[in-house]
Amino acid sequence: MLRIFIKPTNRRQRGQFYEARLGTADGPVIVERSRDPEHAVGRYLTEQGLNGCLEVCSADRTTPRMIIKCIETAAWKTARDENRDGLKPAKYRPMGAQEPNERRGPDMPVESANDNGDGEAEVA
Repeated sequence: MLRIFIKPTNRRQRGQFYEARLGTADGPVIVERSRDPEHAVGRYLTEQGLNGCLEVCSADRTTPRMIIKCIETAAWKTARDENRDGLKPAKYRPMGAQEPNERRGPDMPVESANDNGDGEAEVA
């Protein structure tokens, strides 16, 4: 089972952002900035050809925050707060090939360099 560790990074007007590290709390960063790190990680891992279960952990807890049973299913989901009613699950809808401010891993080309500081996810 794959494991990621999420950690809050900064809070902006649009909400709390998180980073996600693979394997351990000190592992490589795979998502640098996301308000929805579990699903951003799902998309990244699916692109890397990985599937199966995923444990979402944080360094301040001894038990996982959540267990995602299917990474591929999580990759096609997202959390939306369109009406300010709180987060609700929704189908992931990429704009073109990806979200406008989402950045891919270092070995993958960046298709959108438009970064105004309010990006949905920044993938390392």
